[in-house]
Amino acid sequence: MKSNYRKIGDLIQQVNIKNEDGRIELLLGVNLDKVFIKSVANTIGTDMTKYKVIKKGQFGCKLMSVGRDKKLPISRLTENEEAIISSAYYVFEVIDENQLNPEYLMMWFSRPESDRYLWFQSGGDVRGRITWDDLCELPIKVPTIEKQRDIVKEYNTIVSRIKLNETLNQKLEDTAQALYKKLVAENQCKEYLLKDLCSFQEGYVNPSQKYPNYFDGNIKWLRANDVNGGFILNTSRTLTEEGFESAGASVFDLNLDANMGLTFSDDAYELNVENLNVNSPAQLTGDG
Repeated sequence: MKSNYRKIGDLIQQVNIKNEDGRIELLLGVNLDKVFIKSVANTIGTDMTKYKVIKKGQFGCKLMSVGRDKKLPISRLTENEEAIISSAYYVFEVIDENQLNPEYLMMWFSRPESDRYLWFQSGGDVRGRITWDDLCELPIKVPTIEKQRDIVKEYNTIVSRIKLNETLNQKLEDTAQALYKKLVAENQCKEYLLKDLCSFQEGYVNPSQKYPNYFDGNIKWLRANDVNGGFILNTSRTLTEEGFESAGASVFDLNLDANMGLTFSDDAYELNVENLNVNSPAQLTGDG
């Protein structure tokens, strides 16, 4: 192991406190996105005193199915002062925060390389479990505590910017939806089902990604994920003639008038559109 790497087990310690008085009722679990979520389990009649207590700043993880999921369900509690989790989870904390920043540790656990390492460690277990000792063997690069704090600060700045952009995008989408509804109301537009305006074909196959010459042509290939917030502005994929022929599909013209509102029935169809003429954003309202 490189000199600036250490075993995580040297830097963390288990915490095993039970909810003995049953005082804590907030039951959480960890999903594969490494986020604490409120448990949906039916706890009526359940003895809550057997659950483990986790406090703000501590980590919770489950080692039972890492091999199956190829990810370690782990998260650090930050939004609640305390909660309880199943006894199937391990609760742990950093021994000395002057040596290892807990946020830096969570960033390390979030790396695909860490998940890959632990998945490999599960190879000998039929159910894909890893042990606490396996987790403790995970190597972690430990720069100075000052450097760790700088890394965490830069990371949090990027995350904040991403969240801000997502908020702005949502506001723009809401504005577009409100504008559409206003235009429909003012112009007394009639709504149509997409199936009433064009033909659908089943039995096609998606062009294989193995052949780059199938893509980036002049034929628009409309897919379900091109419906963005109820609108189709363009297609995210285009095909060449070769790619189109490999799909076994047919060409349909879809000419959308500026005053035409559409209601989209959310079926699992893909439609090849050779001429997608949209004079203004066409509203597609999913019913699924």
